[in-house]
Amino acid sequence: MSERPEYKYLFGPVASRRLGFSLGVDLIPYKTCTLDCIYCELGRTTVKTVERQTFVPPAEVIKEIERFLETEPGPEYITLSGSGEPTLYKDLPQIIQEIRHMTSIPIAVITNSTLLGDPEVRKELSEVEFVLPSLDAVTPEMFRKINRPHESLELEGIIRGIKQFRMDFSGEIWLEVALIEGVNDQPEELGELRAAATAINPDKIQLNTVVRPGAEVEARPVRLEKMEEIRKLFGPKAEVISGREKLVTSPALEALDEKIIAIAARRPVTTEEIAVTLGVRVVMVRKALTQLLKQDRITLRQHEGQEFWVVR
Repeated sequence: MSERPEYKYLFGPVASRRLGFSLGVDLIPYKTCTLDCIYCELGRTTVKTVERQTFVPPAEVIKEIERFLETEPGPEYITLSGSGEPTLYKDLPQIIQEIRHMTSIPIAVITNSTLLGDPEVRKELSEVEFVLPSLDAVTPEMFRKINRPHESLELEGIIRGIKQFRMDFSGEIWLEVALIEGVNDQPEELGELRAAATAINPDKIQLNTVVRPGAEVEARPVRLEKMEEIRKLFGPKAEVISGREKLVTSPALEALDEKIIAIAARRPVTTEEIAVTLGVRVVMVRKALTQLLKQDRITLRQHEGQEFWVVR
């Protein structure tokens, strides 16, 4: 069997809690974002900006996607996400258009919503099937505490942009709300979040919490029992997505250790998540992890009683 090609701008397909078996397309340099969220599993933002740029060559990204689709089993979604805020990529329309020409696989965009106040960004995203925006706070104080935005961003304009996008967009919007223990999980804040979500009127409200080590230690998970109570508060469109992985399978992969390194370099992962993502037995993953640990290429981090693998 020949080696599986390596990709610079693609990752996965991975088993996503929100999008099943999804091929990720990373258009942004590591931790280039409009926010610096305290719960971000990638760590602190290194470049905080609202300037849209061509961070990576679109032709190279398109070539990788084309090569993947010619040689690999089709994922359920092609997801524009990755190491930063994807709407900062100003050549987004070209990427979306070229994917359209290659395949009928649905395109999803995971965004922190901060640029939805820009009519041009809303127009670009109108060409995909699924948009997954986030909203973690509805007061400026809480917005600054949780999301630590670029100084030019105003929460009122962001919420207005999400509402306008909902009015214009014919696809599905799945609004994510990340809840943090002792921060935005209090009754008053939850009531305002619920009111904002109701006004936006997404197709789904996806309630999430911290499941991996975040940028700050104070970003702690909300208990599952409380998450279920909050779900009832948000109504029939709400679902709890934290801690629920959709089990998927994929062909057996060669060079298992390198695949594990590629996954763990993106974000902290558990042994079970690696097994699900790569479609291999847990016992095989454990064997590979033991070797990587001996080689000092990977290490363990503890978070809320769970063990996560990270690349050294």
